[in-house]
Amino acid sequence: MHKLAKTTIALASTLLTLSCASTQKGPTTAVDVHIENNLIPPSMVTVYFVPEAGIERMIGTVVPSTTKVLQYKGLQPVGEYRLVARGTNNNNVVSSVVVMDNVAVIQWSLATNYLEVVATRRGGSDR
Repeated sequence: MHKLAKTTIALASTLLTLSCASTQKGPTTAVDVHIENNLIPPSMVTVYFVPEAGIERMIGTVVPSTTKVLQYKGLQPVGEYRLVARGTNNNNVVSSVVVMDNVAVIQWSLATNYLEVVATRRGGSDR
């Protein structure tokens, strides 16, 4: 019984350490990502936020023939990113590169693959 208690405490300590190590440091932010899923043929897509150097992050799914606002939450993205929409029919749409410094809202039409910065953190608009 004593050995089980020690093992449980050691496991809990390890999990606590790992969870603290993976906690983001610094201020967090949200970026709204308006996705117009107007693909032909229609396909549900899963959308990923992908830095030029780093690990992609899934931000949500969009059913066919709809527009949905997804949200990236985390540290303020800085530098070059792409959006990738992976369809259920194995078709991928990859956006052009967007520099995410101070970006608050982006809009992406999948059929035309047109990506636009709609609003920035400084209150400006690139429209």
